[in-house]
Amino acid sequence: MKSVLVATLLLVPVGAHAATFEEITQKMDVVRSSYEVCLMDAARYYGAKLCRDVSEIVPGVFGKCTDLRVQLENLIRDRGDAGNERTRQLQTIRENATDSMTAIILDQQIAENCQPK
Repeated sequence: MKSVLVATLLLVPVGAHAATFEEITQKMDVVRSSYEVCLMDAARYYGAKLCRDVSEIVPGVFGKCTDLRVQLENLIRDRGDAGNERTRQLQTIRENATDSMTAIILDQQIAENCQPK
């Protein structure tokens, strides 16, 4: 009896279970939202502090939030989305964020009376 119990316990990971599609999707929503907030906050900060062309600032904003982007990429992969779907999702987020960040950076530069060279 003891050997059966021990064998059974070894087969079942303690407290672990495979995350469901829905659980991963919920985590993705949280990370996506955090990523977007990070991008907008960084755009606001860099726009106020740096008097440079927007095209020079935007890559730095994306760099600031790399950890969250990687988390999002991993969740999309873990959910089982096809590679082209992962690329499409991340590209859509990036395009939408770029438009918003550009507006935020320009607003901050106007408020700071910045005139990039």
